Amino acid sequence: MKPRIIFFDIDGTLVPLKEGIRPRTVEALQKLRQNGIRLCIATGRTPMEMPKFEGVTFDALLTYNGSYCFTPERDIFKNLIPKEDIVTLRRNAATLGRPLALATDSRLVANGTKERPYRTDNFYSVLERQRKLEKEVSAIAKGNTKKQRGGKRKA
Repeated sequence: MKPRIIFFDIDGTLVPLKEGIRPRTVEALQKLRQNGIRLCIATGRTPMEMPKFEGVTFDALLTYNGSYCFTPERDIFKNLIPKEDIVTLRRNAATLGRPLALATDSRLVANGTKERPYRTDNFYSVLERQRKLEKEVSAIAKGNTKKQRGGKRKA
């Protein structure tokens, strides 16, 4: 009995570690699709970090380790961090002098720098971007995620 659906990880499975996408991988995925098999991704990556497999369309993507699942047409499942928890995370990170990254289905914002990531006096990566980053972090904390990935679908 042939499978009707196959789920793939990306790192170390479809894309070898420290390498790019191999042409033979794309060919194999295309052959599976031609044989009527549904192709899905299951990854810890964010939607923005998905590599492009030229000529291959995936039926579903399970991202953020399954916390955000979607098809090219619609969302299937979202397990969002509650807004009050985001506020707590921001406060705790600032108290500890640690950087914080927040992500949605369409954007990722972070503070801190590689040079001085844990200094409270360097909470924002670049002074000129301080207001913009704070607005983006606040928008995510408030649940304002209206930006869409590549305009392909609407939430």
